[in-house]
Order: sequence, then structure tokens, then C-alpha cells
Amino acid sequence: MTPLATLEEVKQHLRIDGPDADNDLALKLEAACERVALHLNGVSPYMPAEEGAAARVRPTVRAAVLLLVGYLYRYPSGDEKKAFEDGRLPAPITALLAPLRRKVLA
Repeated sequence: MTPLATLEEVKQHLRIDGPDADNDLALKLEAACERVALHLNGVSPYMPAEEGAAARVRPTVRAAVLLLVGYLYRYPSGDEKKAFEDGRLPAPITALLAPLRRKVLA
């Protein structure tokens, strides 16, 4: 999967300098990208294509990925804040992604 944010964006978002946490952050970034893509239910995380322009990640998707990496980084030993109850994403992330997400009828 193409990353929806870069490691440098993650480090800037979390205000982390130096390479000490790079491996951990890279793993969390990969997991966050996958989880956000799954949450979108098949909706493209990219802006509509413009002729001759490279595909760009939607800003709301990039922000959701950065927030999710932040949750995973700040709470490494579990879900102290109960943000992920029942497999759901934390409320700020679902709020960002709700307008994009393809609804599934039960």
C-alpha cells in the first residue's frame, strides 16, 4: 500500500527529532494507513485526478493517519483512553473520515 503520509510528516506531527523512534513510527504508520483505508470501505484516499497531475492524498485522510499514529505512539501498552472500543477508531479520526466513508447497510 502506498503510504498516506510520510515518516517525516509523522515525526513533525509528533514533534520528534532524531532517528531513535523511526522503526517504531514506520510500523505504526503502515498500520495506520491500512486501518484508515479499511475504514473507508473502498473509497479512494486520493483526491480526484487532475490531468497531468500526480495523485494526492486527501488532506482529511492524511490528518486521520497522523492522528492515528499519534494514538498508537502515545498509548503503546494498550487503550487506556478506551478510544478503540469494539474495534472502532477514535472519535476525532472517524469525524474526519465520515464524509468520505462508503456506508454499508446491515
